[in-house]
Amino acid sequence: MTEQLRVLNPSNLIHYHFLPAIEKAGLRRIRFHDLRHTFGSLLIQQGASLTYVKSQMGHASIRTTVDTYAHLIPGADIA
Repeated sequence: MTEQLRVLNPSNLIHYHFLPAIEKAGLRRIRFHDLRHTFGSLLIQQGASLTYVKSQMGHASIRTTVDTYAHLIPGADIA
């Protein structure tokens, strides 16, 4: 018998898996979307180029990447 594939319900993922995992790990409650920003921030802090971060984040424009993450570039003097 083959297993039937089902579409993952985002609400179920968050409420039945993500939030219980955070609680079990003893972490403060965060939004699932915060993981995306953490990923982008870590890339920048580890020296990844903005072009690479743009492609990893799926941003349509480098401007979105710069506006969101430029303040994290080590040594950048952004006013």
